[in-house]
Amino acid sequence: MALKISENKKKELVITVSGPITQEMIQHIADYLHYKKLTQGMKKVSQAQVDELATEVKRAMGRKRRASLAS
Repeated sequence: MALKISENKKKELVITVSGPITQEMIQHIADYLHYKKLTQGMKKVSQAQVDELATEVKRAMGRKRRASLAS
């Protein structure tokens, strides 16, 4: 399956799909477009910033899990 996403002169989104396509593939495309919409205009971050955030989230989840088990 080949997928091409472009914008025409009227600023409309044009999605071209070639080959056989399943319902799961359509859902995957919709999810991808949703992601693109949510992340448009966001600034780029470094891998170090991503790693720092992931570590912070893991620690917070660990504390929450330990607190719920101690109750």
